Amino acid sequence: MEKIRILTAAIVYLFLFLLGSNVAFAQESSSKIILSPSYQELGVGKEFQIDVLVSTSVASVGADAYIDYDPRIIKVVSIDVGEGFDKVPLKTAKDGTIKITALEEQNNFFTGVGRIATLRLKTIDAGDTALRVKFESGATTDSNVVSTKVTDTLVKVDEGKFLSGGAFERSLGAAKRLAFKAIPIFIFLIFAGIAAYVGYRWWKKQQEGPKDVFIPREIPLDRPPDSE
Repeated sequence: MEKIRILTAAIVYLFLFLLGSNVAFAQESSSKIILSPSYQELGVGKEFQIDVLVSTSVASVGADAYIDYDPRIIKVVSIDVGEGFDKVPLKTAKDGTIKITALEEQNNFFTGVGRIATLRLKTIDAGDTALRVKFESGATTDSNVVSTKVTDTLVKVDEGKFLSGGAFERSLGAAKRLAFKAIPIFIFLIFAGIAAYVGYRWWKKQQEGPKDVFIPREIPLDRPPDSE
């Protein structure tokens, strides 16, 4: 009985050891994209900068960072190349998305924490806004960190939150953006009202037109009408 107890304890210990090793390996081999700083309070019309960092313990040959932003509140002034990777062949900002691709030269690889780019931004309106790194586990069309084995090791991304302007300015900015969204609906309602009014006036005019009235032909009073 004692031998069975010792054998069971050994099996449980071995299982826990292997499980812990796998978890530790998974944590060590994970890669992250970080935005630094991740929170700022700013005035309207102020320029500021955000570093896009990659943190990885895996030998990596490239990284993609796709970052969504609100172009109504934030304007991208420039995207400056960082020193984390050898080259950055793609750095664009269009339609509310920043796209950055960083690569190592052939036979080189990157590990540790490195800056792939610095975003130089400017607040153009008041509001509560964020920079969000697009990421879906297993997807290849969003943010990625590619290892030398050509596998995506990215497991975590960051989000930067920013307050532009004071509380009153943010409320006023939100109301303005809401009103701007409502303008097309308002214009449509105006045209619909005009069309309905014109249609009603046309229908009313048709109702007021002359009716078809039967008028008998004149018959002389000195002779009876012709029989049919």
